[in-house]
Amino acid sequence: MKIAILSRQSDLYSNRRLLAAAAARGWTAAVVDPLQDAAGHGDCANGFDAVIPRYSPYWQQQAHGVLKRLQAQGIRSLNDADAIALARDAPACLQAFARSGLPYPDSVPVYPAMLSADWFDRLPFGFPMVLKRHGSSQGLGVELYRDSFALTDRVQALIDRQEPFLLQEFIAEAKARDQRLLVAGGRVIAAMQRAARSGEFRANVHLGGLASPLQAGPEACDMALRAASVVGLQCAGVDIIESRRGPLLLEVNACPGFEALERVSGVDVAGNLLDLLDVARNEKNITVNNQIHR
Repeated sequence: MKIAILSRQSDLYSNRRLLAAAAARGWTAAVVDPLQDAAGHGDCANGFDAVIPRYSPYWQQQAHGVLKRLQAQGIRSLNDADAIALARDAPACLQAFARSGLPYPDSVPVYPAMLSADWFDRLPFGFPMVLKRHGSSQGLGVELYRDSFALTDRVQALIDRQEPFLLQEFIAEAKARDQRLLVAGGRVIAAMQRAARSGEFRANVHLGGLASPLQAGPEACDMALRAASVVGLQCAGVDIIESRRGPLLLEVNACPGFEALERVSGVDVAGNLLDLLDVARNEKNITVNNQIHR
């Protein structure tokens, strides 16, 4: 088995773990920079049997086209290119959740036409509120505002730069804690609780949040599995926050890092992801053999 890890950073923990896990199986694996092929030549992963997308939202546009071409060539992908794009399109993703009856914090995408004098008053939630820029990751691009003074200037600046974003209700009762559940192949294989450091509202480990082991309950597991399925992801990091009205979906991450998750849970996440590719290969071989012997 020869695997391409589609990423711009070969030294990331998750990439190194995938390379080591592949080598332990006698497989060949390499980190491939999607921007090497962004011009459309289609040869950046020639000879590979499968691809594991690990590119950040910052490179979504360029890498999306590359992954689509690789899939069109018959190279299996751990996650589908269009599913990754949907997970990173916040308004479209929230609409998919709503159609499926999945609960999430009240959220409003903001457009220039909305900005009348009383537009804050027409929001379905008040201050404090959260601003989320599209394509944010690891907590970056997620900001908390406690009044309209600073937020008004920030909103106008983002609109002037044509940067898409949404406003979301702040779930104060969660006390800066959330849950990360990792879905792989229709199962929740690992989970952790994250708690923000003092003075921070975001629980992301990259921002100093503390991770601890979590035995996720059936309601959270069901929500995570449904969210990954609705978006079309085989592998997803699903973030859930507890509120007065029950658990709410915060985000579905299409290329989740798993350093903290492996550390606190003891689960071999890298090995589990490679298992998914191995199962897909075996299923394909069975299908081909059945067609040959008909």
